[in-house]
Amino acid sequence: KLKNVLIVVNDVEIKAFYKDLFGLETVVEQKENAGLTEGLVLQEAEIWKSALGSEIIPRNNASELYFEEADLERFAERLE
Repeated sequence: KLKNVLIVVNDVEIKAFYKDLFGLETVVEQKENAGLTEGLVLQEAEIWKSALGSEIIPRNNASELYFEEADLERFAERLE
């Protein structure tokens, strides 16, 4: 059962973007991590790099996120 999707970010404060655009709320917040509603977890790159023990390859296009939106027109307005 899928519980969370983790996105590596440069600054966990990007959570404001997900709140403004998707209406996600912060559920758990730690120094370099934030758990948001809908199972989205943000983790700062330095922590992820440390856990991997290797460099991160940015912009490798190896993933895709899919969001469902009931009111597509309202969502498109928020993108502007």
